[in-house]
Amino acid sequence: MMPYIYRAGDVIHEDLPYAVAVNLENAAYICSYCYASDAEMKCTGCEKLVYCNDECKNQDAVDHNLECNILLNCDELPDEELRLVIRALDKYVRERDNPTVGDFFGSKRTMDDLVSHIDDLNSTDLEEVNARTSELLALLEGRLDVGHSQVLKMLMKCRINRYCLINHNEPTFSTRGQVVYLGASAIDHSCVIDETYTYLFDGRRIILRALTDFTLDDPKNLRIHYLSSQLPYDQRRSMTLDTYFFVCSCEKCVAQARCVEQDPELKELADQASSEVDALYQSTLTTSEWYNEGMAILEKFFEKIPDDFALFWLLTQLQNQAIEQGFLEASLTHGANALRSANTVLSMEPILFNLCLAMAKLGWNKRNDKCYETFVEGTKLASKLFTVSHGSKHSITETLQSFKDGTYFD
Repeated sequence: MMPYIYRAGDVIHEDLPYAVAVNLENAAYICSYCYASDAEMKCTGCEKLVYCNDECKNQDAVDHNLECNILLNCDELPDEELRLVIRALDKYVRERDNPTVGDFFGSKRTMDDLVSHIDDLNSTDLEEVNARTSELLALLEGRLDVGHSQVLKMLMKCRINRYCLINHNEPTFSTRGQVVYLGASAIDHSCVIDETYTYLFDGRRIILRALTDFTLDDPKNLRIHYLSSQLPYDQRRSMTLDTYFFVCSCEKCVAQARCVEQDPELKELADQASSEVDALYQSTLTTSEWYNEGMAILEKFFEKIPDDFALFWLLTQLQNQAIEQGFLEASLTHGANALRSANTVLSMEPILFNLCLAMAKLGWNKRNDKCYETFVEGTKLASKLFTVSHGSKHSITETLQSFKDGTYFD
């Protein structure tokens, strides 16, 4: 096999979805086809999903047809997992004699090649999956010629092989939905950070892009993160085993497994912090209340466990909310603290963008400001990262430039 040679910015692999479903919380304003923001054209059938225009609506028509008929009889929109499986099942049955074929460096893959791990389910998990399957069959109401076992198998294939679709075209990097790819599903997991390439989403499309010049000897060696590598070892081990049915044996996990167990007091603090942050995440507080509660959690734990993943996530949220509320200096502090724990390009980029935004709002982008050089260095780094990962003509890169020349606020 000849090696593959890439330069920084090159596309290593790209893939379009086999099936994709928009999140519940985004369904009212995110296009169900291209996943752009501020879509307003409701589907005239179900009136529960929206599109940018007729073109997006027509592009999604075949995949949405069965879903649309189901949603007509639903008082509320079913969650994204149910709709993802319905779309995947519909496509699988529809294409039974001529299935969609994905490609991963010449390796052809159909839905039949995706693993389901049904035999690995314990009795508790099997009970939950059977209940979920019954829920799907109730929604289908006999519209597809499928039985319980086939629906269960598709549910498990989608669960194990799905990606969380992130909106990398806007600097908030917010979650948009769930998606299954045929080609990209061949890429295995590792907790080890590889700084030579990254993966990101352009609408519904997934892209693996080179961050540096490098040579790939074997595509089977490509790895991505199924979950954040910043999570504690015990949590990563539990999640890979419970969700994907394997124990990660990457260098990082092996090294951490051999380490002396974490100090019990610090572990207890980390567990408590995670619990409080999770409760805050699920709360329905106002922005001001959320920020104040988040600050209280931060003050309680940050000095003792500054590298904790839950606190890292909290810092990124506080950074965003501080900007929204005009607490610009506080936003800089939150961003700087979060940046110390960010360990991938994609985790750094939204933090850096918001740091640059706060600095520009504070007037640091003016040449006569005493903090001008700090602003210049910050935007230079952010622009460099976004140019490699997203491209020099991307709207985020252009927005960073508008911070520098002051046109963003015109």
